[in-house]
Amino acid sequence: MSAEMSTVKSGWKRDRWVGLLQALGVMVAYWIVYFSVSLPVGVGYYLYSRFIQGEEPREVSMHLEDEMLFLQAAAWLLILLAMFVIIWLMLKWLDRGSSFADVGFRIGKRTWLAVLLAIVIATLLVVLIFLVGLAGGVIDLLVTPAEEQLWSDILTDFIGYLLLVGAFAATEELVFRGHIRFTLAKTFSPWATLAIAGLFYALSRWVLYSSGWLGATNAFLAGLILGMLFILSGSLWVPIAAHFMWVFMESFIFSFANAGIVPEGIFRLQVTSGTLLDGKYGPQGGLLVTFIFVVVAICLGYYTNKHIKAKGAAGQPPAVEQTPPE
Repeated sequence: MSAEMSTVKSGWKRDRWVGLLQALGVMVAYWIVYFSVSLPVGVGYYLYSRFIQGEEPREVSMHLEDEMLFLQAAAWLLILLAMFVIIWLMLKWLDRGSSFADVGFRIGKRTWLAVLLAIVIATLLVVLIFLVGLAGGVIDLLVTPAEEQLWSDILTDFIGYLLLVGAFAATEELVFRGHIRFTLAKTFSPWATLAIAGLFYALSRWVLYSSGWLGATNAFLAGLILGMLFILSGSLWVPIAAHFMWVFMESFIFSFANAGIVPEGIFRLQVTSGTLLDGKYGPQGGLLVTFIFVVVAICLGYYTNKHIKAKGAAGQPPAVEQTPPE
């Protein structure tokens, strides 16, 4: 009996290590694809600005002007395509019998209602950040929609940000709340899966975007929130919608910096960097977002825990969230 339990325990540990290594492999593949695409894009844009537009080296802007905006959108669409192919191959060869529906691309009866709710809440939270920063004197409004902008320019930017942010959000959710969560959930409990996937997401933010410790902390909290949205909805479309709307509001509407890149959205802002908000990395580098994420995580955590317990009481395996909500 003891030898049998030892064998089961050893196999359980081995399965967990295999799952962790597979999740790590997906994340590293994402890093490789990201740098393989983004570095040539960055160098190409610098050469274009320097030698075709004739700008001096110090004048090459990190603002998302039209050329850079659509170049970044094309780059992220390419990254998204590459990650779809990589994950498809992993599902085919390492997770035999699995599909993108198992990863989370499925639609239940209430999925679109949950998508709409996620979009509304994300919108309200970004507006809250803007209003608090404005009231606290750390945000100065430089340009309003009525100033210096044509409707044709706004429409062009809208299309560019729609493509860029859509591809960006879909890629990160496919990788972290999609395949990495799917891989970990095979052998870890739901809460352990959320925590480990959140740590992977925070590490990725630190490596790819130099987020700093506070940015990485907020990325971990964001990973927990987005992961809980998946558990509650049973669909990857919900965290994709929340992630998309958060970044879209920050960039296209309020022009908040994002990992050192300054968007040129409808409202042009001047953010005074400090503990409340980070004007260089973006709002995710400040304590205001930390507070908001903690409150949201606690609220979602209450309902997520009830959901997990309800599934366990119904006799469903607690480590697998594969069934769409009724």
